Amino acid sequence: MLDTRPSTLSTLFVRPLLARPFGEIVDGIANGEAPVRDAGVAAVASATSAGCLVAACTDLAEQPEYQPWLLELARVLARARHLRQRLATLVDEVAQAEVKLAEARGLPARDARDGASRRAAVQVALRRALDRRLGVASIAAELAGLARETVLLGGGRDAALPRLAGTLAASALAWTLETVERELDAEGESWPREYVGSELARLRRVAVAAG
Repeated sequence: MLDTRPSTLSTLFVRPLLARPFGEIVDGIANGEAPVRDAGVAAVASATSAGCLVAACTDLAEQPEYQPWLLELARVLARARHLRQRLATLVDEVAQAEVKLAEARGLPARDARDGASRRAAVQVALRRALDRRLGVASIAAELAGLARETVLLGGGRDAALPRLAGTLAASALAWTLETVERELDAEGESWPREYVGSELARLRRVAVAAG
């Protein structure tokens, strides 16, 4: 049977991902098209983590017993808001980079010249895709750290929201690192691992601590 459903890739850049209705994002994830799915999972988990942190810090700052920590709470609050805004742009850049990478990998390689052009295009596109993915992972890692800090500020009290934020951030981090590993495995060459080696190792350490 002919599938007449519109491709989520065809509307990928019409609206920013995090500006779409939640149901549409979930449909994009469920549809199984890798650029939308991968960006959507990271977006939902990380953005919700940031939102939980904003709510937690706002709530704590209004309670008299947390007045001695107002400056710390304000710093976490400001940073969580900034990361949420940065994330809104970055998740779309991830999806765009993945489409460009797929296009580069689909270039013809009929002769040596074509092969060299295709290889150069793939290298440029893969570097960009890896940079964007690791950017999302770095945001998730920072959110996980901010969540732990918020829990500590409260001495473990009123910790439901920041703990949820930490769990979501850790999940987003683990998922994004898994997508990076898939990219590296798909390429089958050593240079991409050398390109991201130190940052990937750092984020893996954070993921272990956050898990």
